[in-house]
Amino acid sequence: MPVCPAGGWPRTASRAPRRARYPGGVTFPVVGMVGGGQLARMTHEAGIPLGLKFKLLSDTPQDSAA
Repeated sequence: MPVCPAGGWPRTASRAPRRARYPGGVTFPVVGMVGGGQLARMTHEAGIPLGLKFKLLSDTPQDSAA
């Protein structure tokens, strides 16, 4: 078991998890959905407050989530 140093453990500025950066400027999490219907639209709306990004693959630009 590790022993705590006399001055305590160093604290980080933020406890929030970091998002990894990958080549091409992609940040995660990214959710991919096949189909641009109502379920994709509702899932996207629910993911916005969670900070999720969505990529949709739909048949036409007129699909409800496209």
